[in-house]
Amino acid sequence: MKKNEIGISEAATIAKYLFDELKVDVKTNPEGADAVLDAAARLAQQRQNTGSGTRFPSSSKPR
Repeated sequence: MKKNEIGISEAATIAKYLFDELKVDVKTNPEGADAVLDAAARLAQQRQNTGSGTRFPSSSKPR
């Protein structure tokens, strides 16, 4: 994987966590859903670049 690419599973894990925590409904709030996906991509990129970034509860880690 190139340095500028983010892991799909990392971004998906973060997005799921954010959707669950913020309770964003994709059908009624598409702008909010876009914002959550953008934030998840940025956080995944930050985690990849720094090796740590924001920490999430262990339940959100892939198994």
